[in-house]
Amino acid sequence: MLLVKLDTGFNIEVEFALSPFHRRFFAWLIDVTIQGTYLYLGAKLLNGLVSMDWDSQMWGVVLYLLPFIFYHLVSEIMMNGQSVGKMVMQIKVMTMQGGEPSISQYLIRWLFRIIDFPILLFAGTLTGYSTWWVVLFIFAGLI
Repeated sequence: MLLVKLDTGFNIEVEFALSPFHRRFFAWLIDVTIQGTYLYLGAKLLNGLVSMDWDSQMWGVVLYLLPFIFYHLVSEIMMNGQSVGKMVMQIKVMTMQGGEPSISQYLIRWLFRIIDFPILLFAGTLTGYSTWWVVLFIFAGLI
């Protein structure tokens, strides 16, 4: 297991164990499964309850997607650096000093997740809701 040594403000060296890739991957997989299940069941429920034209009722689609979009931000803030997947895999988000991140640090982390995992951009391009050049942003995280 990889260890990281950090110096605190009091000149004390603290060691932290980094989570191995497979634990982080399975935590991500659990979270994606939860989000995908929400999208699938929610779409079935909305289609069953309301015969809604998705193009004319865009505000309903936006309200429906808000929990999906803010899942990681809200869960990490409310559950002290853990989402459901991270909780199951017993890992959590920490600062470089070993403490709990601030809300602004969680927000920056969440904003960069859009660049690192641009699934919505890819899905929008495939369905025709966005133009072809948006595909270039899919590789922005690699750059």
